[in-house]
Amino acid sequence: MSLMSEIEKARKATIERCVVNLNQEKVKVGDFILNKNSKVIVDGEIRDRVVWSGDLFTSGPAAAKYLKDGLLYWRNSLLLTTSKIYKSGKLPACVSLKGKYRFLSYFFDTYGMWWIISADGYLKRTKDKKFRKFFRQILSSVIGFYLKNVGKKLIYKTGRINFYSNWTVFRPRENVLTNVLLFKCLQIYEDHGFRSPFSLSDYKKAINQRFWNRKESLYFDNEQRGLAFLDGNSLCLMFSLATKKRKVKLIDSLKKFDTPFGPKAYIGNPRSITSYHKNIVSPFIAYVYALALTRVGHQKKARIIVQKTILSGLNLSKKFGQVTIPEFWKINGELGARAVTSNRFKYGRSLCHAWSTFGDYIIFPSTS
Repeated sequence: MSLMSEIEKARKATIERCVVNLNQEKVKVGDFILNKNSKVIVDGEIRDRVVWSGDLFTSGPAAAKYLKDGLLYWRNSLLLTTSKIYKSGKLPACVSLKGKYRFLSYFFDTYGMWWIISADGYLKRTKDKKFRKFFRQILSSVIGFYLKNVGKKLIYKTGRINFYSNWTVFRPRENVLTNVLLFKCLQIYEDHGFRSPFSLSDYKKAINQRFWNRKESLYFDNEQRGLAFLDGNSLCLMFSLATKKRKVKLIDSLKKFDTPFGPKAYIGNPRSITSYHKNIVSPFIAYVYALALTRVGHQKKARIIVQKTILSGLNLSKKFGQVTIPEFWKINGELGARAVTSNRFKYGRSLCHAWSTFGDYIIFPSTS
């Protein structure tokens, strides 16, 4: 089997196995109706089989690319998460197939931001006027929630308890990722006819002044701990927060995240609950990195990263007889935890995770 066939087979198999039916008779979301025959995209084939709003940034485009009705599954998933929107306007990080909150549903400020960007991506791929109308209503509520947490210095501050994709690793309440995501969400907000209460150029300046480290040419969350995250830095590149001069330096500095098994999620010494998410390669974050490099003309470098990351994960899954891509692994190339191989044991590394598909990224352009 060729390299291209092996990688594409793994991507398709991964997203296929993460599409399931709802476990509800009827769910009304705005003017939409979901039922037990409606298919949605869950995080993993076995663990957790939950719809995560942030994961749809990757899994939605992957479904659209590889599955006949993938756009519908993407929309269904976007709708399901909004069915449990909090009264404050905050979107839940995750919703079960039974339409219930999970323990962690409230504690991810960024996942609503990922949802906005994902929903906007869905609309750019379709002419779904009905969903566009619904999206504007949700967008208004969610942005309203976020704006309440922006301080006088134009920096967003998360809740006291807040998690991210590598959720057992902590970040400061004022951090790069949350602010660059909100910056992009506010651009989308204005694109849909709303008006931000402050200038986005001023917000851009505030983010650069607060987080840019001249010595390391990276956006740092915590300089004392030498802590910089790949997702936030990649998005600063992708969404043009970095000035032209800084952009060149930032691209070069991002090489610090490279490993033989894919890019590591962060550099530095973060606080954490356990070692579970420490020193990992995350395909979700690697996807963001690849998109950023592609946007600034470094397609070759991006494709190398994508291939390296997918093959590293696939090689780990093959040890368990799988042809799918795991949720993440350690920077030494090992899985780093017990693999989830059956419903009997759901605590450990998922070997088939929808966010690991690299969306609709075209790795082999000559065949596109």
